[in-house]
Amino acid sequence: MSNHLGAERRRYPRVHVSDMTAVVLSRLHSAVCVVQDLSAGGARIAGDLAVVYGETIELTLELYRTPVTAFANVVRIEGNGFAIEFRDVTPAMHHAIQRLVLETLKRAHTK
Repeated sequence: MSNHLGAERRRYPRVHVSDMTAVVLSRLHSAVCVVQDLSAGGARIAGDLAVVYGETIELTLELYRTPVTAFANVVRIEGNGFAIEFRDVTPAMHHAIQRLVLETLKRAHTK
């Protein structure tokens, strides 16, 4: 399956983010991890934190200079990281993530 077809299945657009970290709390541990990709539906996270498929984690990241915390389910384990799907995100956080994604896409198209 090509990336193009995979992108069509996504509910929200996803962008690569640079210089974004998140404090991630798993069942037993916490770590500062790197957010690699972000969408209003979830993220791809890299870091030295052991998580289990299906596990609910808590993560705090900074959006527009404001720390926000959300819960997410681990939906995929890959290499040195994992993918998450946000759960019970507040409307304000959802809007802030969508705004960040759209601004990032807009900057990429104007380069």
